[in-house]
Amino acid sequence: MTENFFKTDISDLRVSAGIFDEAFSMKNNCDCKWSLAKLKEIHQHSTYEIFFVVGGALSIVREDETLVCRNSVVIIPPFVNHYTVPDGIDGYCMYFTVEHLQKTDGGIFSLINDAIKDKVTVLEITEDEKFYVTHIASTISGKLPRDSAAHLVALLYGELFCRLLPENTALGENTKKSGKYINTIDTYIAAHYCENITLSDIAGELYLCEKQISRIIRKEYGCSLSEVVNRRRLTAACMLLKYTTMPISEIAANVGYEYENYFFTVFKKTFGITPLKYRENIVGGKL
Repeated sequence: MTENFFKTDISDLRVSAGIFDEAFSMKNNCDCKWSLAKLKEIHQHSTYEIFFVVGGALSIVREDETLVCRNSVVIIPPFVNHYTVPDGIDGYCMYFTVEHLQKTDGGIFSLINDAIKDKVTVLEITEDEKFYVTHIASTISGKLPRDSAAHLVALLYGELFCRLLPENTALGENTKKSGKYINTIDTYIAAHYCENITLSDIAGELYLCEKQISRIIRKEYGCSLSEVVNRRRLTAACMLLKYTTMPISEIAANVGYEYENYFFTVFKKTFGITPLKYRENIVGGKL
C-alpha cells in the first residue's frame, strides 16, 4: 500500500493531505477484509480523517451519537473515538493536517481550525468537490497523470475550506479586506470566465491597482490570474463533456477558448488525455 502526500497553502494555512492508494476509493475496497476491519473497529487518528460520500451512505458511530451521511463531506477531528459503517457507499477517504504558517492571531488558519477541531463536521458535497475527488482517484489508479493530483488536491481543499469559513466573525481589518476582495474576485471570475479577464477588469471592480490585485491573487490562490481562470474554464468544460453532447469546438468556445487547438493543448496538459478521450471514458464508465 502506497501513501501519497500533497501540500497546498491557503493564505496562512498549510494543508498536508495523505492518500493511501488501496483505501482511498471506498467503492473499490468495501469488500476488502483490511478495509472492513479498519472501518468497523473503534479507533482514532492523530490526523483529520475526511470522507467524501458520493453515493450510498456512511454512518459515523460515536459514544454519544450516530451520524448517517449521504452526499456529504465528513471531517472527523484527531483523537476522536469512532467507527464507520458503510452502506453501499461510493466514496473516498483521505487524511490531512493543518499547519499555521504565520504565528499571529486571526487569519484563515484560526477560522478553519476553530471550525473543525472539536466536532465532526458534515457538509453537503458540491459538484465541484465530486469532480475533484473522482479525478484524484483517476490519478491514483493511473488513469490520469499523477502530476495532476497535486493540482486537484489544491482545488479540492480550496473549495472546501472556503465553505468552512464563518460568515459573521470578528476579524482584523486586513482579514476583512482580504475576504471581501477574494469574494469579489471569485464572483467576477465565475460570471466572466468565458471572457478575456484581465487584472485591469478586476482592479476596476475593487478600485485597486493591478499590482495589488496580482499580489492578492498570488497570495490567496498561489498562482496567477490566468491560472485561476483556466481552472474555472476546465472545470466547466469537463461538466459539459460529461453531461451534454455539445461538440467539442462549441465547448471550447463556450468556456472561453478562442482557438480549439489551444483548448486541446491545455486540457491534455492538465488531465493527460484529450477532451474527446475524456468524454469517451466518461460515457464508457472508465472515469
